[in-house]
Amino acid sequence: MAGFLSGGKRAEGYPGKGFFGKPEPLRRAVVNREICMGCGDCCSVCVYRRIRIDSRGKAYVKQRCSGCGACMNACSSHAITMIDID
Repeated sequence: MAGFLSGGKRAEGYPGKGFFGKPEPLRRAVVNREICMGCGDCCSVCVYRRIRIDSRGKAYVKQRCSGCGACMNACSSHAITMIDID
């Protein structure tokens, strides 16, 4: 094991991010509030509790979304999409 750790090559430009290449791009959920029905399915599947329903009955994404995509898969009205962020 020590040989692997000492002899492994880190990805260029990404110190501390691993041995096998660039990290995956960061993603974030975005809600199309015109399509959102406010059913709350996205809120119930978000393990990080980053999606909420506001007082108008529409979903919104709080900061620090992990980008796992569970809310997008649960949305029956297809109002949630994932975007790459830098």
